[in-house]
Amino acid sequence: MYVLSVKYSRAVDSIAMNDYKFPGELLMENAGRSVVDAMENSFGSVEGKVITVVSGKGNNGGDGIVVARHLHNRGSIVFLILLTSPSKLKGDPKINFKILKNYDIEIYSATTEKKWEKLSELLDISDIVVDSIFGTGFKGKVKGFYRKIIEDINKRAKTIVSIDIPSGINGDEPFPEGEHILADLTVSMASFKPAHILPPSEEYCGHTVIGDIGIPPEIIESKAIFKILSPNDFPSFPYERDINSHKGTYGHTVILGGSRDKSGAVVMAAKAALRAGAGLVTVASIPSVIERVANSIPEAMFFKVEENNGLISGKDADKFIEFLDDKSSLIIGPGMGVSKELKSFIIKILKKVQIPIIIDADGLNNLKKDVKKFSKENIVFTPHPGEFERISGIEKEILIRNRWIEGIKFAKETGLNLVLKGYKTLISFGGKNSYINPAGNPGMATGGSGDVLSGILGGVLAQKLAQSNFKEAVLFSVFIHSLAADLAAIEKGEESLIATDIIEYMPKAFKYLKENEEEI
Repeated sequence: MYVLSVKYSRAVDSIAMNDYKFPGELLMENAGRSVVDAMENSFGSVEGKVITVVSGKGNNGGDGIVVARHLHNRGSIVFLILLTSPSKLKGDPKINFKILKNYDIEIYSATTEKKWEKLSELLDISDIVVDSIFGTGFKGKVKGFYRKIIEDINKRAKTIVSIDIPSGINGDEPFPEGEHILADLTVSMASFKPAHILPPSEEYCGHTVIGDIGIPPEIIESKAIFKILSPNDFPSFPYERDINSHKGTYGHTVILGGSRDKSGAVVMAAKAALRAGAGLVTVASIPSVIERVANSIPEAMFFKVEENNGLISGKDADKFIEFLDDKSSLIIGPGMGVSKELKSFIIKILKKVQIPIIIDADGLNNLKKDVKKFSKENIVFTPHPGEFERISGIEKEILIRNRWIEGIKFAKETGLNLVLKGYKTLISFGGKNSYINPAGNPGMATGGSGDVLSGILGGVLAQKLAQSNFKEAVLFSVFIHSLAADLAAIEKGEESLIATDIIEYMPKAFKYLKENEEEI
């Protein structure tokens, strides 16, 4: 499932018409039919139901005119309220209106608020109201009598179906500026738009489905800004283990982190790395952290580094880099704290080490805007929104409105591999291939969830298969992290979910993916 911006959605239509020779009338016909199909899939047969279609003057309104015809053909009692004079219709909407006039359908024109008030009684007797007033390209606030129309539909309609997008919402913007339709069902043409899947506008769309209008999928894929992640995006994972294998087969993960007051983050990352399948896990930290981790994880190994005021000093950077020579992956940051020495230590590692590296938590906080200097294929940066604000310099207010689009822009400008955590985590590989993870739940909003993810990434990327399928491995790690959390929430509830529950349910997540491989 791909997500297109409004601009590229129009480009896809243009390619279909100009290069593939699709007539515009055919696309509109397919759109109308797909809406009625979706209505019947969602609400049952439309036969005998009273349905009012409220249409604007543009192509979205033209889709509504086609919907009215197909509803009539399937036995509905249909009323069409056109919010313009029929003489002002142009192009494909005009063609379809001429066809509709030959049908036994009551057609009304409401061009003023007074005319609308007389016709709005139809809302009260309708089982369903179809909204085809504005399309995805709407911008700004709804004004004039259109606002009154939208208010009336929201208050009086029993069930609302929106064509492409609830009127009053811009397809690119998840935060509507003014009045808008509150749909029960939205049928988006050919692909999702950002407003369909991002909060808060996703809630205003109700249940959103894709209407197949016949456009070849390769056109849509070529213009997509991001894809909705599914198990089909990591076909190599989860894989069956070779019976003739040993711990060395599955790689060696190293975790550099921890401080005198923060040892728990390293514990969770190490446990997650082991649960993710790493053959060996070494924690590199100061003595007090090593002691605590040893008491919690008997499977872990250790590399002692020098301490300075409770933090890793960084004095033994050369020794540590030499230690990494035959290791498989490196996680930098969980619980390590922030200092100038740590920053220098991390930068030295990033310049010299070529194995897969995950930079998380205080690894990011030490680097801040210097992350832009390390757009290497082997490095993944995993900020939460607050950390992303610090490393990107993008204002908080802008990120609140659309951190996904800003994340893609940042990844494209810097070339970074970015996992921007939070509700519907964004994964972007240099801004070229970007994904939204639909899995996960609010129970993950708890301390340590990010440390678990970094551990999973390290554990997966340590393995040889993962290193030859770097992108797939990152996508798999993000997905299985959320899947484990979802399985945990089913049994424990979202309110009681803690980060270590995610680790506990990872075996069930692996098992679920393997058992449901053919169905997913």
